[in-house]
Amino acid sequence: MFEIEGKVALVTGGASGIGLETVKALLKNGVRGVVLADLNIEDGLTESEKLANEFGKTRVLFVHTDISNKKSFENAFKRTISEFGNIDILIAVNLTGTIHGSFLAIENYILKHRTGSEGVIINTSSLFGCYANPSCPIYVATKFGVVGLTLSLGMKENYENTKIKVIAVAPGKTSTKITENFKCRNERYEAMVAHTLDLLVPQTAAFVADEMIKLIREKPSGTIWVCEESLESYEYIPPMPRKKVF
Repeated sequence: MFEIEGKVALVTGGASGIGLETVKALLKNGVRGVVLADLNIEDGLTESEKLANEFGKTRVLFVHTDISNKKSFENAFKRTISEFGNIDILIAVNLTGTIHGSFLAIENYILKHRTGSEGVIINTSSLFGCYANPSCPIYVATKFGVVGLTLSLGMKENYENTKIKVIAVAPGKTSTKITENFKCRNERYEAMVAHTLDLLVPQTAAFVADEMIKLIREKPSGTIWVCEESLESYEYIPPMPRKKVF
């Protein structure tokens, strides 16, 4: 089991939604320090101040970050090390950001600056990263990409070399600003998205965050966990080729 208490975490998208709730959950579970990396300066400063007042000013740092820009993302890692001396946990969103963050963590920052012997990366996919959906093909493609990246980086051949677990959470419909303001290419796609979302049972971002704490602590590398309808997460296992290729 991976022990969260005393560790240091970097959370992308940490100023709102699932990211913010994950920051809160990590602090409640005893992380020594957490960095909110987010593009939204106003939300980042506001939320980090609230968290600092509640959990302690020495435990919370906001870093303005564009995760689609590798240099900006790397700056968030550097600020984490500068402020807390270590980094053990990365929570990543967005396919481009997940790629940048995963390799920065695995090849440098978590590999060289973790507190203990093991590190953890949690990549955020989606229920639509496990199943096709006609209403949002580009979104589905990016979330499938997160699943593929996680499965590949998380394989035992990689974990045994780095001792960094790579796991993905695939949330279903979750009450966040993104869900409320989901944009599509045109009205036809938007109508299909609205119909799809109406069929799904919503859950809170706080529930997803609590499930992510369980994944960090308990689940093995290279696994994908669907979190939907406020129920216990279940593992998504994609079909494998008839012949093992590695």
